Parts: sequence; structure tokens; C-alpha cells
Amino acid sequence: MNLALLGEKLSHSLSPIIHKMVFDTLKIDGKYDLCEIKKEDLDGFMLELKKSGLDGINVTIPYKTDVMKSLDYISKDAEKIGAVNTIKVDDNKLFGFNTDYYGFGEMLKHNFIDVKDNNFVVIGAGGAAKGVVAYLADNGAKSIELFTRDKKRAEENFKLKEECDFKIKSYDMLSLKGKILINTTPVGMHPDINNSPIPSDLLDGCLAVVDLIYNPEKTKLLKYAEEKGIQAVNGFYMLVAQALKAQEIWQKREISNNLTRNIFNTLKPGGKGNLILIGMPGCGKSTIGKMIAEKLDMTLFDMDEYIEDNIGPIACLFRKGESFFRDYESNTVKIAASNNNSIICTGGGVIKRKENMTFHANSGTIVFIDRPLDVIIEDIDHDSRPLLDGEKESVIMLYNERIDLYKKYSHAAVINDKDILSAVTKLEMIWKGRE
Repeated sequence: MNLALLGEKLSHSLSPIIHKMVFDTLKIDGKYDLCEIKKEDLDGFMLELKKSGLDGINVTIPYKTDVMKSLDYISKDAEKIGAVNTIKVDDNKLFGFNTDYYGFGEMLKHNFIDVKDNNFVVIGAGGAAKGVVAYLADNGAKSIELFTRDKKRAEENFKLKEECDFKIKSYDMLSLKGKILINTTPVGMHPDINNSPIPSDLLDGCLAVVDLIYNPEKTKLLKYAEEKGIQAVNGFYMLVAQALKAQEIWQKREISNNLTRNIFNTLKPGGKGNLILIGMPGCGKSTIGKMIAEKLDMTLFDMDEYIEDNIGPIACLFRKGESFFRDYESNTVKIAASNNNSIICTGGGVIKRKENMTFHANSGTIVFIDRPLDVIIEDIDHDSRPLLDGEKESVIMLYNERIDLYKKYSHAAVINDKDILSAVTKLEMIWKGRE
């Protein structure tokens, strides 16, 4: 399989590495090249694409709109968005798709940023912004405000006013309080890393900041956000996710999301990352954690053990109030998340604070150890569980309170009923990206 990336300046692209990892994992004989093309040569490149021997290409800045006139077929999503970033060459025809839309959505899900009923501010009005706005509108955003210096041009290119509360505004009207910011401009990208599309003081009250830039890892905008304690997300997960979606199109097959996470965790700064286990008290996190740590030769970090070793029995800490314990637990999350290549076993209530799960998501892959409620009730040791003093009834109540949060804050799930070895094997496959 012969693939390539089309763009104007590609020297810092990570796409060849990402696609090589896909080829290696799936045992595909393929190569992925870079095609730097000047604007005046684009039409000639597209004219010869069918005869080039390439099976497909990705398209990046600044050609995601320009290539559309050369295509024989454009998917409905790409046509609606008005941008193409993936082209398949098949039967002497060019088929255009937009996988940025999918990649953006996967990035939000990976970082637990909800779209439905939230208010968004999008900076920029180029091809990337089109995919972002379309995804937000399709997935129930309460409102979308697009800020651009060329308001007239944006009004011609964005036609979503009837589908959602969508407005195009100029920068002098920018307000971020209670909103999620998405930067789709290249401001802050390498090598101009000292620039930010907006000043720090405008971020006050912002709920989260997402920057589609992935080089550098932390743009000046994201640094501003972190300094204010605001969730900050870069575009690297989007890059990987859209690449895997493109591979699905070229190969005509489904590829597990676990491979996306595996590649992301392997290539991001800091290395492979951690495998984080969440679930109910009594679900088997500690036992499975020890077994998988030994099998994968990884370090084990049991959060409850760490807390008890450093401050005392958890049951005693709860006597000072649950909030006292949760504060200490949150500090322990930060310590655990600073590790690398570790198995992290969490306490059952770690999911009660979103910031805990954000730290964990940034450090690796979160897996929900899902044990049937009747098995938990049968096996659990109530004496060591401060929130389970009401026997069976308290277990059921706690399960009902938390089950949706375990599902929401996990990237994958493993069933642990009676066969713990099967659970460990599946967990290993998830970690390796093959399940």
C-alpha cells in the first residue's frame, strides 16, 4: 500500500511515524511518504494523482479546500464541511473524505469534554474550523461562536445558522466565561511558539481550552490555560485518530480504538504512558493490577496503598469527612499521573472528581474493570470499605451512583466475572492496541 501526505510545508510532520506503526501492528506491507507541493504546482499534482501509483493521500494545510475541485466523489460529510483531508485512489477515480471531523470528536471524548449542551468559542475560519463547527453542531452544542478577522468571508463559508445557535463575531466581542475555547488557527505553532491567538486575561472563567496544534506539545495558549487551572488539550490525539480513520478508508476495514490510544501513548512526550484501572470496590482492580504489572513488566502504583502508607488507614481518614479524604486522593492522582509505564490501581471513588480523570486521561489509557454487581456483593469485604457499612443495600446504592461515571471516564472496559485470567489477557490486548 503506497500512501502520502500532501501539503506545503511538511518537515515537522509525524504522520509517517504514525502510519508506519499502523503498518507494523497490522502486518501490512506499506509506505507513507511526504509530498511537499508549492501552490502553483497543486493542480498538476492532482491531475497526475491517478497515475502516480499512490493508493491514497492525506491533505493538510493549506490544500484541504483547494483539492476538492479535482475529485470525482466527495463524501456527504466532507461536502457539508467544505474540506477534504483524505483521498482514496480507486478504479481510476479520486474519492474525498474528511477524517478531521472524526479525529476532533475522538480527541474530545478521550479528554472527557462533553459537547452536548455546552457553549463553544471557535477561533479561526479555515478548513480545520469547518470540521470543528460541523462536529459541534451535529453533537448538540448549546451555542457556537466563531471569531475571525474576516467576518464577511466566514459568513459566506459557514451555513449553520438554521441548525444550531451559531454566530460569527469579531474579536472585540470575545468573551469566554462559561465556555469552551477551540483554537483552529496556526498561531503558536512551531517555530512561532511565543505567540498566542488571545491574551491570558481573556481566559478567565473559561471551562476548557483545546488547541488543534500539537507541535509544540504546549502552545503559549495552553500554558496560559494551565496557569489558570483550566483544562488544556492539544491536537495530538486528533492527529492520531484522524490518521487511523483514514487507514480504515484506504484498507476498507475497521481498526480498534485501542490502537489509536496505543500509538498516542507511545509517541507523546514522556513515552508509553500508564494503564489506569477504575471500578467499584471489590471489582478486582488490585489483584488484576498486580497480575498485569508482572506480565507486562510494569511498575505497580496502588493509590489506596500509597495513601495508607503515607497518611494512615482510609477508614480513619473518612472519619474526618469524605471531602478530607477526596482532597488527599486528588493529590495522589497527580503523583500517580506523573509516573510512566505504570499500572495505576485507583480507589473506587476517584471518578467523583472530573479533574482526577483529566489527569489520568493525560497520562495514559483508563480501563473500567466491570464486575457484575451480584459477584461484588458476594465477595466484597465490608469491614475495610468505609462507604459500605450497610452491607448489600449500600453496595447496590453505590453501584447505581457510580456506574455511569465509570463508563463515562473510561477508554475501554474489561469484564471480570469468575475468570480473572481472561480479564488479564484482555487487558493486555487493550494495552498493546490489538483488542
